[in-house]
Amino acid sequence: MTFLQIARLRTAVQFVKDAIDLIGKQQTLPSTTLRVRGDRRYKDFYDHVANLMFEIIFSAASVTAPPDKCWTIHYNSVWDEFFGLSGKGKAWKIIHFKLRRLLYNEILRLEKFPNYKSSKILGFCLNVIGLKITKRKGDDREYYPLHKAVLSWTRKNYLRLKSIHPDVAASCLIGSISFDEQGNRLVQTYAQGLNLEAPKVYLELASANE
Repeated sequence: MTFLQIARLRTAVQFVKDAIDLIGKQQTLPSTTLRVRGDRRYKDFYDHVANLMFEIIFSAASVTAPPDKCWTIHYNSVWDEFFGLSGKGKAWKIIHFKLRRLLYNEILRLEKFPNYKSSKILGFCLNVIGLKITKRKGDDREYYPLHKAVLSWTRKNYLRLKSIHPDVAASCLIGSISFDEQGNRLVQTYAQGLNLEAPKVYLELASANE
């Protein structure tokens, strides 16, 4: 991703934040339906904004290496802007809900239709939220349900995906996430810093036959 592309990405992110903040300042917020069953042609303001956020995340997910650049683009430029301290209020809560559903529904497509768009979304999510669930606190509360769902899905389905479409499974490994062949598990490797060895977190995976 070039400097110009990064600048455009940040401009798009700021546009989204400003739009949500403006709607949140309305005396009466527009109504919406949170849980939509099946395919719905009509989309309201919140749906359009959530879809734009989804597409921004997908664009950011095109950056797959090196880990430090991935973290800067994925987390600092996008994820923290969408789910950080600035994203508060009822309008934000509504859109956070819709965005979480869009991300998770895209990941679910990997079960029936292995594809590189869904794999990039999964890889992005794993990179920014990590392989270990922590206690709900601060900003984590807004994406805690997604964190649980993504790790649960990955634990149950990654090895199966790897067995039927190894290239798509490999494309899920973005940034600091890698696959341990001997242990059949995912690994997240953090910056070494002053440690003798780089800290690692593991996600144990269920057998493809389970």
